Amino acid sequence: METCANLLTHPTAWHLIRSMDLSWLAIEIGVGVATVELLIYRKVTGLSWQRATLAAFCASGITAALSFVL
Repeated sequence: METCANLLTHPTAWHLIRSMDLSWLAIEIGVGVATVELLIYRKVTGLSWQRATLAAFCASGITAALSFVL
């Protein structure tokens, strides 16, 4: 589930990072990529708000960490 939500938001986030010359953190929080992901998790899985938020920020953190490795 995390991968599907991340795949939906990743292209938009990547485009904004490149075109607006903003940091990853600014895009994730300021533009609301993590918020969109948490809403997807909440709606699709029925997770509580706390768990959906945790899942969204964990997925975003993992994606960010992997971007430095790859």
